[in-house]
Amino acid sequence: MTKQEKIREGVASLTRDRFKQPAENAGLDWDENFNHYLASDILSYLHSQGVVIKVDRELPEIGIISGQYVSEIDKSDRYWFERPQLAAYRKSQQDMLGAGYAAVEPLIEESLIDGQPKY
Repeated sequence: MTKQEKIREGVASLTRDRFKQPAENAGLDWDENFNHYLASDILSYLHSQGVVIKVDRELPEIGIISGQYVSEIDKSDRYWFERPQLAAYRKSQQDMLGAGYAAVEPLIEESLIDGQPKY
């Protein structure tokens, strides 16, 4: 189950817990489909407001150093890791962490299932 699916299920559980009993007390039939749509509407609203999910992920890979991708550098050269660009990149990674770098995913996955957004 993805984080998005877990969040959707959690919202559905909260809305069910909050509204099912009052609806039944008022003599109304509880419709689980209504609960699904209510949870989906809440998630859609949050998504439209820019809410994202913070995820655990590695820092970005070291990209290009002196015109070469790091993966293309001859690592048999015992000094490859001492290149000043590599040290600067590693310093920038630490700066990113210090500034609160966070990897995020959208609250709603944009892929469609049967023409409907996948929550």
